[in-house]
Amino acid sequence: MADTIIQPLMDVALACLETSFGGHPDPPGQFCVRWGDHGGPSAGINLDECCKGLGWVRFASAAPTDSGAFPGNSERLRNCSGSWTVTLEWGVARCAPVGDAELPPTCTDWTTLQTNGLLDFQALRKAACCLARYKPPDTYDQLYRDVIVREITPKGPEGGCVELMMITVVKVVGCDEC
Repeated sequence: MADTIIQPLMDVALACLETSFGGHPDPPGQFCVRWGDHGGPSAGINLDECCKGLGWVRFASAAPTDSGAFPGNSERLRNCSGSWTVTLEWGVARCAPVGDAELPPTCTDWTTLQTNGLLDFQALRKAACCLARYKPPDTYDQLYRDVIVREITPKGPEGGCVELMMITVVKVVGCDEC
């Protein structure tokens, strides 16, 4: 058994994110969903997802809404035909430039990171547009009626990693609980 509202949204969002990096000269090494209060990379003894490059989508929150309230919330569902406001976090993580014991990272190192970061920014915008254009087969005319990009912000460097995160709010039609 699988969720019929959020899971399909996550599947499409992740596919849009991965597709949006087509043609990027240095795409992330892996794309996956995350769960919890932050979607960023993990590290272990044998793998650092940040330096491998990570693209992710994370379910951040959901609340009932109606056509007059979106992107705000509504306290009630209407006749089990309501909609949901779903907030997603999308992100890209990369290694931050590092120097050595003698010298900090060079201007060229930072320029390369900025170039990739702005291409990541472009890919995140493309991913949001992909989700907004998606029309699922054999369901509503447009399951994801509205997609709002709240912000796209860089984070770091922290722990040798930099991230670019996008927050979107999506109006999802459907009420499968009734």
